[in-house]
Amino acid sequence: MALVTRTPHRLSSSIIPALSQRLLSTTTAPAGVSATTPAPYARGPPPAGLSKAAEFVISKVDDLMNWARTGSIWPMTFGLACCAVEMMHTGAARYDLDRFGIIFRPSPRQSDCMIVAGTLTNKMAPALRKYIFLLSDFIFIYFCDGETFISADDLRINLWNLEISSQSFNIVDVKPANMEDLTEVITSAEFHPTHCNTLAYSSSRGSIRLIDMRQSALCDTHSKLFEEPEVPGTRSFFTEIIASISDIKFAKDGRHILSRDYMTLKLWDINMDRGPVATFQVHEYLRPKLCDLYENDSIFDKFECCLSGDGHRVATGSYSNLFRVFGCSEGSTEATTLEASKNPMRYFLKILTCVSAHLFSISTVTGADTSGVDANGNAFDFTTKLLHLAWHPTENSIACAASNSLYMYYA
Repeated sequence: MALVTRTPHRLSSSIIPALSQRLLSTTTAPAGVSATTPAPYARGPPPAGLSKAAEFVISKVDDLMNWARTGSIWPMTFGLACCAVEMMHTGAARYDLDRFGIIFRPSPRQSDCMIVAGTLTNKMAPALRKYIFLLSDFIFIYFCDGETFISADDLRINLWNLEISSQSFNIVDVKPANMEDLTEVITSAEFHPTHCNTLAYSSSRGSIRLIDMRQSALCDTHSKLFEEPEVPGTRSFFTEIIASISDIKFAKDGRHILSRDYMTLKLWDINMDRGPVATFQVHEYLRPKLCDLYENDSIFDKFECCLSGDGHRVATGSYSNLFRVFGCSEGSTEATTLEASKNPMRYFLKILTCVSAHLFSISTVTGADTSGVDANGNAFDFTTKLLHLAWHPTENSIACAASNSLYMYYA
């Protein structure tokens, strides 16, 4: 039997005290910070006039909560053959893992780890890999002013200080009192590049919220909500899935926000919350194939996005190790598709006659690909995907991570 987790720093070395840090009730230290035990329960200053006895009781309650959290975890079950029966016995009356706060969950989104009970064969390996990458995890860490930074999971955004590694402050909490009432989770977040009191975060329902930390300690309300209204009569089973925002980025000047959902890139003006100022089609040709993409889980792929330093272009990844670059300046019709490969010439063989600028120039206008096949007539490969890319803040160059390679493109 194996214990699988995407975040090994969540678990301590021993078994019972190690099964710690429920996602729904703890704050986890970010990568690079020691977290063999959960971060202490945030303790605010005692109210004025509080007696020493009452302060002592509150202190002991905090200590009790911290102790309880060291032995509580929600594992996902992955039983194989007869070993699954033995795992069931641990949750039954004789051993009763529930008394330690260990509660089996059927969904990876509610689990801290996965217990693999039995022999894992090559046939079951793809299924295991599928659910491991759905386990809840930290999604991002962003610095604000060089002293503080934020980290987040599906339900919370926490504010950290570089000099205080054992404590964080919860600034956003979307966890409802009853988990059955949960309608959306946090998918991405970023500080404003110049105003450190402002940050934006996106949700799985396709909305972006701008919050001001000066309003209150817990930012339950947002200053602005950016959400594109749904077109009547177009709702389907996949509407919310493809509307989920996987990444957001502020422009360098802080005026615009770039968001990426499964089908499109959207550019928002923080002074205009009626809708995006520009929408770039990335995967529109995949709309007829949503059922197949759902079956092979490709519809849940999380593509990142980025903006150029001058704010005139945006880029995002796609399948077959391709990435798309669009011009976002006023009146621009630029749309380029490039391949992250050791032989990028291969993708442009059929369009050399219509390229008027330098072959590798990012400003080349070739038009967005909407056919579902590449320039060589081959169908897109959904097993090779370019999820991560970044634009240099001052130079016109892009770094792309495809498979196990890092490619640098310079115009």
